[in-house]
Amino acid sequence: MPFPDGDPPPRNVLADFRSIYEGQLHSLEKAKNAGTPADQMPSVEPIAVHCVAGLGRAPVLVATALVDQGFDPLEAVEFIRTRRRGAFNSRQIEFVEQYAKNRKRGCLVM
Repeated sequence: MPFPDGDPPPRNVLADFRSIYEGQLHSLEKAKNAGTPADQMPSVEPIAVHCVAGLGRAPVLVATALVDQGFDPLEAVEFIRTRRRGAFNSRQIEFVEQYAKNRKRGCLVM
């Protein structure tokens, strides 16, 4: 899912990324709602997200996933920055903040 370095993700990339992790979350939620015991829950494969330097494109995608899971947008940025110093540029932080605002209004893909 390539997109230009330093940019926020385009709609199609964000939609594709969301479909990957939402599919895994859905299978876990379905099993949980069916009363599946913890030791019999379906296994979920890790999702690897990377870019060339690991400072912009990958972190912004992961931040959107964290926002989807309830993180405040700036908390998501700081959570990632504690693990990857220098992650995000100002445009990408603005994107994560706008993503969170749009999500609250019911618009999940920008």
